[in-house]
Parts: sequence; structure tokens; C-alpha cells
Amino acid sequence: MLTKWTHTLLNISKLDTTIANFQKAMDEQVLALKATKANINGTKADILKMEEQHDHLSGIEQRTERFCKEKRSQIKNTDGLIQEASRELQSARKSKLSTLKTLQVIYATMNC
Repeated sequence: MLTKWTHTLLNISKLDTTIANFQKAMDEQVLALKATKANINGTKADILKMEEQHDHLSGIEQRTERFCKEKRSQIKNTDGLIQEASRELQSARKSKLSTLKTLQVIYATMNC
């Protein structure tokens, strides 16, 4: 009976050790879970920051695209004005040459 009682005490001791080890493993898992949750929350915060940055950069991109479109239109209009001014200048040069030729004819006629 003493042997049986000793075996029972040993088995109880082993069970206590097993339960203590199990509790330790559970505590470690709880800590690991808390670390994972903290990591997830940190990632969520990073995602929110990135979304804000994306929205900000998207707004800048849209404003830049509108600005470029306006400037392209202004360049096109300016090119048209330059071409028109060039044609007018060419016409004025032709008129000048024609006037000079006419004046030469008049002076030549007057000096004869």
C-alpha cells in the first residue's frame, strides 16, 4: 500500500510538472499572441499613414496634370500667335521691299 501511495504521489508530482509546463507554454503563447496583435495594430497604423500619403500624392498628381494640360494649351496658343506674327512680319517685309522698289523707280524717274 505504501508503494501504491508512493507511486500515486509520484504520478501526482509528474502531473503537477506537466500542468506547470502546459501553463508555461500557454503563457508563452499568450505573450506571442499579444506581440502579434501589436504587430497587426502597427501594420494597420502604417497602412493608414500610407493611405493618407497616397491621397495627398494623388491630389498633387491631379493638380500637376491639370497644370500641364493648361500649359500645353497655352503653348499651342502661343505657337499659333507666333506663326501669325511671323506671317505678318513676312508680309510687312514684302511690303517694305515693294515700297523700296517703288521709291527707287520714283527717284530714278525724278533724276532723269
